[in-house]
Amino acid sequence: MITPRISNILFFRRNLSLVLALFFLPLSILADSPRSQFPPRLLEFGVFPHRSVGHLDDTFGVIAKRFESALNRRVNFNAQLSFDFFSEDLSGGFYDVVFLQPFDYVSAHEKHAYDVLATQKELLKALLVVRPSSKVVNVSDLKGSRISLPPEKTAISFLVRDWLRAQDLIVGKDVFLDYASSHVSCLQKALLGFGLVCGTAKPVLGFFSEKVGFEFLTIAETRAIPHTLFAVHPRVPQGERQKLLDVILHLHEGTDGKKLMDATRLSPFRHAEDSEYDIVRTILRANN
Repeated sequence: MITPRISNILFFRRNLSLVLALFFLPLSILADSPRSQFPPRLLEFGVFPHRSVGHLDDTFGVIAKRFESALNRRVNFNAQLSFDFFSEDLSGGFYDVVFLQPFDYVSAHEKHAYDVLATQKELLKALLVVRPSSKVVNVSDLKGSRISLPPEKTAISFLVRDWLRAQDLIVGKDVFLDYASSHVSCLQKALLGFGLVCGTAKPVLGFFSEKVGFEFLTIAETRAIPHTLFAVHPRVPQGERQKLLDVILHLHEGTDGKKLMDATRLSPFRHAEDSEYDIVRTILRANN
């Protein structure tokens, strides 16, 4: 199945006149252009679809340009429409470097030997939130309630199911899960009263609350795990891995870096090791 390369569509729509001009340039001119000095194969950079395609293109597209500058190599940024499209590409080992959630990383490491480069310094945990007027105000009130979650295979959904199991709350009997199409739609359901409780992450909650001007009440938090991360395919040479890591570790620096962190709701990154994600493997085994 051919999945849509949204970033490519955006590029050609914005740069149609440039593409047409280059088409008619003599080959001798193109041969002397700086771009011709790049190695021929593109480096494919993917990001899991935790925001809209337009937002990812505006923010992670900036990171793609920094990668390209550091590597002196063409970088093709891929923003997918859905988790299913992204998962299909990841499962096929399509991406050379990818920003993804922890549970997807564990699977990609096992299947294609993707290796973690860097993770956010802040840990990841799910928050269970409600409207302040909700009849659910603490954990004991959850029995019989419906919990809205982002897509089933997201890190937040894994963490909430793990937390429910630790609370001896049986899904389908004590509580009922309703998977939304995205993190934002999950919060929208809670806001409109279609779901009493929403499982979400701190960055998404902050983004949504700021946009709609509404403050949710947090009634519970799950255990914390290492956060979203950058990983590389084994075909990426060690020298290029180090250059990618150097870019990632300095993304937050300077005025532009602060703007990027604010726009993406990311925290600064640090170097990470695969063993740090053993806790994720433990959660997967316990919930299978």
